Amino acid sequence: MRVEVPTERRVKRWGLSVQELVKDPIGRQVLETFLESEFSSENIRFWIAIQDLKYSPNDQIDHKTERIYEEFLAPGAPAQVNVDSRTLDQTLDCLQKATTASTRRHAFTHSEEHVFTLMAKDSYPRFVRSQIYKGVLSAAQQQGSRRLGWRNFIFNMGAAKKPQCKPAKTRDELHSQNLPKQLSSDSLPVRTAHAVRPEASAE
Repeated sequence: MRVEVPTERRVKRWGLSVQELVKDPIGRQVLETFLESEFSSENIRFWIAIQDLKYSPNDQIDHKTERIYEEFLAPGAPAQVNVDSRTLDQTLDCLQKATTASTRRHAFTHSEEHVFTLMAKDSYPRFVRSQIYKGVLSAAQQQGSRRLGWRNFIFNMGAAKKPQCKPAKTRDELHSQNLPKQLSSDSLPVRTAHAVRPEASAE
């Protein structure tokens, strides 16, 4: 995926609050990269999944609700988020009582708020001090609005190497290079000249 590199002003806003960070699509991606380095990316993925659930069509609510529970909250879930037992019980109670698409959209509110608070108080301060955030800010200052892959934008911030000039090739070298390998002069078979036998004279 290719995205527009954020401006310096935009990246600096991420440092104002966690709300400014997560409402920016690129900010969320950069935060997820940081959380992956801390082995806690499930928190932002859980939060993003719930935001998606809130604005999904009614016919997708049941499926997405079940998927969020199975991935993040169920016992032994592959990306289980760290919520206390009280918050989990409140969430399960809301899920059981939610019988319409409208109520199921907000059934995860207790867990959502718990995880967001955890990110705001614990992960976000470290993110702002991290080399990832500082690197993004530095790249934004240097590269402005160039379009780059966002992961390259974060990790490949070195200056591009200047191409080295090569000496011009001679006419013979260019001619040989353009020939298919099997037709180059070096690969052509050498034929030996055969003596021509004189024809027998008619008697």
